[in-house]
Amino acid sequence: MTLAIRQDKSVPKVEEVDAIQKGMANVLKQIWPAVEAGEFGVIVGDDTSGRIPALILSKAVNTWNRDHGLPRIPVVFVPGTNKEEYQDALRQAFSKRLHLLKKVDRSTRALIVTEGITSGHSIASIGNLLKEAGFSWDVAALDGSGFTPRTESHDNKRIAQARSDWEHEQEQLQIRLTNIEQNLSHQLEADVRQKQLLEEQLAALQVELAETRTSLENEAAALQDAEPFTGMFRKSKERERESKIAQLISSASATERDPRLEQLRTQISEIGEAAEAHRLEAEASTVKKKIGVIPDFTQILSDDSRGVWPDDTRLFAGEQNAGVIRDREDLCGISQDKFQEHPVLRGKTIKTVRGVRLRINASVQSYLDPFLYEVQTVRKILPVVWKLIDTMRNDIEFDTYGAIFGDDTSGRLPTLMVAKAINTYRKHLGKPPLPVRFIEGITYLQNPEQIESFWKFQPLLDQLPKTKRMLIVTDNVNSGKSAGSIAWRLYNHGFISDIATLSEINSPSTFRSNGVWPPKTRGIAGNSNVAAKLVIDNVHASGLAQRTPKFSPGLVNMDPEVRTGMVAHRNDVRTATDQIVKHLVQHPLVVEEIEALQPGLLKLAENVGPAFHDETYSAIVVEDPHARIPALALGKAVNAVRLKQGRPKLPIIFLSGTTSDSEQDASAIDTASLDRRYAHMLDPLRGSRAIMLSGALHSGKSTGALATWLSTHDIAVDIAPPREPDSTHEEYVNQGVLPSASRILTEHGVTPWDLSKEPVLLQSHPEVTGVANSDHGIVRAPKEVNPKEIQLARHFTNRLAEDIARHL
Repeated sequence: MTLAIRQDKSVPKVEEVDAIQKGMANVLKQIWPAVEAGEFGVIVGDDTSGRIPALILSKAVNTWNRDHGLPRIPVVFVPGTNKEEYQDALRQAFSKRLHLLKKVDRSTRALIVTEGITSGHSIASIGNLLKEAGFSWDVAALDGSGFTPRTESHDNKRIAQARSDWEHEQEQLQIRLTNIEQNLSHQLEADVRQKQLLEEQLAALQVELAETRTSLENEAAALQDAEPFTGMFRKSKERERESKIAQLISSASATERDPRLEQLRTQISEIGEAAEAHRLEAEASTVKKKIGVIPDFTQILSDDSRGVWPDDTRLFAGEQNAGVIRDREDLCGISQDKFQEHPVLRGKTIKTVRGVRLRINASVQSYLDPFLYEVQTVRKILPVVWKLIDTMRNDIEFDTYGAIFGDDTSGRLPTLMVAKAINTYRKHLGKPPLPVRFIEGITYLQNPEQIESFWKFQPLLDQLPKTKRMLIVTDNVNSGKSAGSIAWRLYNHGFISDIATLSEINSPSTFRSNGVWPPKTRGIAGNSNVAAKLVIDNVHASGLAQRTPKFSPGLVNMDPEVRTGMVAHRNDVRTATDQIVKHLVQHPLVVEEIEALQPGLLKLAENVGPAFHDETYSAIVVEDPHARIPALALGKAVNAVRLKQGRPKLPIIFLSGTTSDSEQDASAIDTASLDRRYAHMLDPLRGSRAIMLSGALHSGKSTGALATWLSTHDIAVDIAPPREPDSTHEEYVNQGVLPSASRILTEHGVTPWDLSKEPVLLQSHPEVTGVANSDHGIVRAPKEVNPKEIQLARHFTNRLAEDIARHL
């Protein structure tokens, strides 16, 4: 039955309702795990602007609950407000709705739904009432992506930080006061010394001036007492003498007005009023006033206009501009301001939203179906993709693939999951991501549209090495022609492909022999046709649909809303593939064994590192294959450091001994063979000492044979075993196993590179070392050992060497 809705000015346009509904996409995506877990017991709409989003959410949640046998959760509407004068009215409005919450389990959470968030005060006003009623609460906002909630712990941290800053400031003020007082003390001492010096200068000047005055007065008195002049020019001479006497008397009087006296007296008086001392005293007084004054730390919160939310409150925020709702009576039934003033009285205005409610009921299911289907599809095919990845594990680890091609359309979702898992793992190893491309598969090779589409990949293919395989991902293999068409295009460009599918592959060899697949093409199956059927021809899982007739090439875009939903739900792909990557990054046993060496080798490097720096050791000797991996790691680390220092690399010499007790092997090693192979390396080392990394010292025969042979070339060795040996060095020497010039480092306080288990793995697994034990030495790894496993072991050995180098 079609709903007849009267079109008048009181009912908003359908486009406006659709815009609101699309804005809920991100909100629904975020809250859905909590909905499936049954976390919410009630939905609380923030009236008035939160009414429409709350209706959408309640319809979606209760549709899910109904289809999965869960109880319907109620939806109530309460007006939020940030004005103090409306709080009593809000509390009264909430009390009238409490009867709707009586049967709601308080262990569930309340979901407050609003249009947009500015300060968070309105939400906090509703949340406080819910908290009093025994509910924890979360918030879903149509427009809240730019909002950061202010939480209780956030306030406590700010206050704690302010207190810490104040305490730090007090410490700094105390230090500053101490410095000022010290400077003031030094200044006063300097002033006292300066005043004493000036007073001494003043006294000396006064004595000097007194002596000068006395001398002038005596000279004047002598002239007055002299005999009168007689003869010619008597009067003139008398006048000259009188003039000179007057001059002497004037000079004597002038000594009392000498400017130096006043200058010294001024300097002395100014010292008592020194500007610097006064400044320091004033500064000290200011600092003292600040010390010990405890501020109101809560004052720092006064500038934060946001409402305080509990710490456990979650915000599910969309990105849609929700301004179409607020203050729209045709959408809300009443304006925001009017409803805050009269939160209890709503009256007949509620009838104006009837048309909106009917449209929501009619359209929400069409949106909800693809949304839920997409989530379910990802989760249901996850185990199959997981198995697919596990099957390809070795090729992923050994970097077999150069690019990933998805068979559009039904192969899009599996391709996204496989590509995400592989490229996340490659990022974990520090490798660049593989390029991912999509192309439609067809059932006949000469299709011109696919040929034309494939040209866009030409620049990428020209850059990829032909030694790399291409990975083609699809949902289902039936005739094999669709994925095969892509494989043939790649084969004609010089590439061999692997075809990975969610479904079973009945006969890859038949596909190759019939020419459906190119030569050497491998098939990798997830073995679940059920999972494949979830994806094929479903627009909700791919966002696209195949054209009709079914096997014609090309893609057709579907409903933009469905396409948008598919893009939005790629988060499901990321979440699902994170689980696969966690499984993928777990290293094989041999790699774990190599990583287990790290703590012990770091300690060994720390102990013997100084010996490498002071040239104690001229070479690193390795008992092969027992200590090959640790010696490679240590040797590469040492030589990396030496090269940075401009010093030559130390030689690393690999020697194999034997533990045979047979009579003919009493000599333990073929010394002639070793001499021919290593004589040119040993001659420059004569008279020096080398460090030997050995196997476990049980009988000591294998290690002792090599140490004895090195002693014949005048090379002494320090032996570093993985753990404490069974006997002491003295006992080994008395038994004739070790030469007397050798040493066992563990007896000299050096930590062994402990494996925490018997070192059987490293000495008997050629996939780690590349060599295997024999009765008379070592042999190269057998053919059945994958050289790429050795390459993987070397990769982690190099990483171990980098760690050691940083500690040297």
